[in-house]
Amino acid sequence: MIVGTYLLDRSEITVELEMVTVSGARIPVTTILDTGFTGFLMLSKEQVQELGAAPVDLREMELADGTIRPVARYEITLLWDGRPKTVFALVNDATKPLLGMKLLHRSLVTLELVSGGSITIERA
Repeated sequence: MIVGTYLLDRSEITVELEMVTVSGARIPVTTILDTGFTGFLMLSKEQVQELGAAPVDLREMELADGTIRPVARYEITLLWDGRPKTVFALVNDATKPLLGMKLLHRSLVTLELVSGGSITIERA
């Protein structure tokens, strides 16, 4: 099970994930669950560099403000429900790290939407 917290003052659902570097070290990253983001993850350039990931390709992406921008896509490994999972992360320094809907596929997400409320993500 993966857990997170609802922050009422910022209207954010935060989820702590563990990313795995190419050398096998684990790095905690606090992400924001974003149901409007259809990808796996959105990270900063510094975060993917810290993971030692190399870009796979460039993709055009429509951002929340409607602009379309090319963004680099990286293949990274994270621990998902205690197991290594390889996914694609897009890089955009204009946002906080985002956890998207593609990563939640086949999951049961329970939200307790009160200040400090818990969030759980389990296999469906």
